[in-house]
Amino acid sequence: MRFKQYINENIGDLTGQVIVITGANSGIGFEASRFLAYRGATIVMACRNLEKAKISAEKIIEENSGAIIHLLPYDQSSFASIDNFIELLKQKFTRINVLICNAGIYSPSRHAEMLPGLKLTIGTNFIGLYYLMRQITPYLDVKGVPTRVVFVSSLSAYHQPIRSLNYILTHNNSLFQQYANSKLAINRLFHVLAAGMNLHDFQDRKNISFYLMHPGVTSTNIIHNFPKWFADLGRFVLRIFVHHADKAALGIALLAGAPHVFNGSYYVPRGFCEISGKPIKKTFPKRMIKGSGQFLYDVGKFVKQLEKGQ
Repeated sequence: MRFKQYINENIGDLTGQVIVITGANSGIGFEASRFLAYRGATIVMACRNLEKAKISAEKIIEENSGAIIHLLPYDQSSFASIDNFIELLKQKFTRINVLICNAGIYSPSRHAEMLPGLKLTIGTNFIGLYYLMRQITPYLDVKGVPTRVVFVSSLSAYHQPIRSLNYILTHNNSLFQQYANSKLAINRLFHVLAAGMNLHDFQDRKNISFYLMHPGVTSTNIIHNFPKWFADLGRFVLRIFVHHADKAALGIALLAGAPHVFNGSYYVPRGFCEISGKPIKKTFPKRMIKGSGQFLYDVGKFVKQLEKGQ
C-alpha cells in the first residue's frame, strides 16, 4: 500500500468506528475504503453493483486480513433505493461514525434522465444526495456523539457561475456543465449544513460535523460509460498528467479519520492549480457561498414535488 506512512501519521486508530462510503467499489471511493480499513474501521461499501463491490471488498481483505467489510445496495438515482439503504443501515448498526458521500456519475448522454424533466447527472449527483441527507440526518444525529459527513466535490465546480435551480434544471447544458453544476450544488449543500443554516429539511444536526474535499484531476474510471475507445484514450491521458486515485483519496481519508479537522473544513490537492498532490486545507471560496440558502430552499421544494409525482 502506498502512502502508509502518511496514513499512520495523520489518521488515528479507527477500530470500532463504522464508516459508510457511497460509490466505494472503484476509484477514490475504493482507495479511501482501503486506507480506512487499514486503520481498523468497519467499512460499509454502498454500491449499485454488488458483484463488483464484492470483488473490491475481497481485494481489501486480501491486503488486510483483519478488515471488516459490509456490502449494501445503493443507487443514488433512486429515492426508493436510498430509503431501502437507510433501513438496512439501521438494522445493522445502531449508529455510524462517518458518512462519505462519494457516489456520482458523468452521464454519457446529455439527454439521459433520472426522472421526467430531471437530467440523470444532476439528479444522481445532487438531487439524490440531497434526498439521502434529508432522510439520513436524524439517524446520524446521535445526542452527544460526534458524527462526520464528508462530501466529495470536483475541481470542475470552480468553472461554473452561480445559477438558480431553475436554470440548472431547464437550461440545455452540455455534459460538462451538468456535471460541474451538480458538484457546485454539492458545495452549496455543504456550506448550508456546515454553517448551521436553519432549513426545514435539516433541523437535526447538532452533533454532526460537515467536511468538503475535491480530489483534483484523477485517473479513475468515471468515464467508463463512454465508448470503449474514448474511455481507453481518456484513461491513458489521465495516467500521464494527473495523480492516481490512491493519492486523490487521501483527502477523503484525512477528513474521515484525522483528529485535527474541524466542522466546515475544506481540503484540496496542494499541487499546481489543485490538479494533484496530497491534501491541504483551503478557505472555502466566497463565490460559492452567495445564494446558498435560497438555492437549497428551492431544492427542498423541488424534491417534495418529485416525491408527490412518484
